[in-house]
Amino acid sequence: MPLTDLGEDHLAVDDYQFTMSDGVRRVTVRVARSALKLVEARSGTLGFAAHRSAFAALAEKKFARGQGNADGSISLGDRDV
Repeated sequence: MPLTDLGEDHLAVDDYQFTMSDGVRRVTVRVARSALKLVEARSGTLGFAAHRSAFAALAEKKFARGQGNADGSISLGDRDV
């Protein structure tokens, strides 16, 4: 089942987080600060909000491949971007 973005953001100490849903449960997506910096450098556009939809698409792909964490969350790091 595809993920739907719930529009909830949270800035944590080591990462940016937002929440998606698979229709049954909430899925927390964690984007490493280093991954955001890589994306910003490539695009020339700064800020998490500018790239949120791209991160959501990457999270959905990882989720579809079953590459979630044991707690059901999805982590996006440097290798994912």
